[in-house]
Amino acid sequence: MNEGERGQARLESLTSLRFFAALYILLYHARPQFDILSFLPKEYEFPQGVTFFFILSGFILTYVYRDISNKTQRKAFWIKRLARLWPLHLFWLFAAILALPTSYLFPYKLIASDYALALVSNFFLIQTWIPNTQMGFSFNPPAWSIANELFFYAMFPLALWLFKSKQILLKMLPIVVPAIAATVFVIYAQVEHLPKMCYGLSQQSLIFTNPLVRILDFNLGMILAFIYFKTRDYFQKSYWLNSLIEIFLVVYVACSVAVTPFVRTMLSNVSEPFAFWFANSAVVWLPFSLLILFCAYGKGLVSNLLLKPSLIFLGEISFSLYLCHFTFFLFYRARLVEHRSDFDFLVFITLCLVSSYLGYRFIEKPARTFVERKLTSSEPKLSSLDVQSERTCRHNDQTMEPDTCPGK
Repeated sequence: MNEGERGQARLESLTSLRFFAALYILLYHARPQFDILSFLPKEYEFPQGVTFFFILSGFILTYVYRDISNKTQRKAFWIKRLARLWPLHLFWLFAAILALPTSYLFPYKLIASDYALALVSNFFLIQTWIPNTQMGFSFNPPAWSIANELFFYAMFPLALWLFKSKQILLKMLPIVVPAIAATVFVIYAQVEHLPKMCYGLSQQSLIFTNPLVRILDFNLGMILAFIYFKTRDYFQKSYWLNSLIEIFLVVYVACSVAVTPFVRTMLSNVSEPFAFWFANSAVVWLPFSLLILFCAYGKGLVSNLLLKPSLIFLGEISFSLYLCHFTFFLFYRARLVEHRSDFDFLVFITLCLVSSYLGYRFIEKPARTFVERKLTSSEPKLSSLDVQSERTCRHNDQTMEPDTCPGK
């Protein structure tokens, strides 16, 4: 297996891995509706799955696009990213509007002026810049993270340049600046005694969905990619050693998620806003990062299991699954509230998976292919080095997850 093929396999293992993060979020969103999910502890911080996506996104994009430097490359990068996010987002935005009663499109009682502002901000994926929980979780609530991803993509070339700078102070800026922002917002929430969630300004809108805070997760993923470049040659020999490490990391991730409620309870005695931020992000930075790193090495039992075609397929459609599942959940809550049986849950999961595939096959993939063809026809011929890079990264360009590279 040549280096390009190995790179593809490693990233495909991450493709599969992200499906489990999407499924984790889906199950906890669906828990109030279906009795079969009542065993899931209410205290778990299921939004940690989004933190995983943000870290993974920073890692994959740095792996694929670490050499972009000029205006043409930056423009192509932004167009590709927008094509990856926007069409599918718009489809589920308007699907929610058509399928759900208006009262289910907002987390709180609707004020007349909210609808137009929420619709416009959701359309352009800027809803998380409005410090109002009503806006951030309107229409299709999971889209708040897509709005944040759009901001991360806008800042990616600058962050990449800073990380590659030879000046230590510049290297630190992509971490220091959002860390300062998070500190300021946590202190403000503490001083003002902001509730976790409410109409208007809350811990949720100021800390959890704030792109200025959450970009820290993404930038940590970028750092993880640079660590990968430096260390990948050290983990190429021992299958069993890598297998033991990967199994340990799976257990480490599970334990970190399990103990999060206790950590949050303890920290709440000091600061509830800090505990809220820490429980949703910082507490899982290390376990998530290490799991991503060793699965990227692709030399152990777990990463090899993740190369199963069925899991790769589920990983490919997981972005669509993440965007569609909440609309189906709200449809059950609004139209089929009594349908709580195990069979109803099976129907719900089937609807989500089938819709995810259809969204991937007929919206996400065609939009990306169309843009790739347009960019290819307008770009100069690639050098041999660029061609090798394209081949190496095939199927692994990512939004919140690996994606298909140019030329497919």
